Amino acid sequence: MNNFLDSEVEKHKDDYTLHLLYGDVFYSRAVKYILKFNDNLVFDEVLNALKYVHDSRLKLHAEILKIIDGKNNLQNILDSKPGLLIGINSLYKNSIILSWSIAPKKMTNIKEINHIYKLVNTMTNLKTFIELEGFLSSLSDYFNLELGLDALQEKKLFMESQLNGNISSLKSDCLEKNFLKAAEKLLG
Repeated sequence: MNNFLDSEVEKHKDDYTLHLLYGDVFYSRAVKYILKFNDNLVFDEVLNALKYVHDSRLKLHAEILKIIDGKNNLQNILDSKPGLLIGINSLYKNSIILSWSIAPKKMTNIKEINHIYKLVNTMTNLKTFIELEGFLSSLSDYFNLELGLDALQEKKLFMESQLNGNISSLKSDCLEKNFLKAAEKLLG
């Protein structure tokens, strides 16, 4: 199974896409930032996130090809590859964590910090599920196959239902307000 994924990734690794163009623009901005502010940590985080996003997208596309060929199903991907799915929006996740980490705060409670990380992971997964649902729905126009969108929609609805409660339980009014705005934007 990994040999198939690796060969598919290698086959399409050099294809230039709109996502890669976006990555190049973002990368050039990051280079400008590091030259101006000499902030290696931020630069490294952005670069690592971009590489992870690119790798995750290639692997997910290979998995989607297997779904189209009838060799896999979406439920299996949702259950067995959570790192791949969250990796699709690694840059989104890192930007939230980075913004939160540089904001002035008085937070030392490990439970509260873990709660924020869990919230960020939920939002990142939710963003991925929303995007994946749209992409797979567009595929159903071209292919007559069972994609397993029900499983995706079920997980997405569960995350949406948990999101506001998790946000409202934040201790900081400022964090709550900012996470609510981000959630509104995410859910449209």
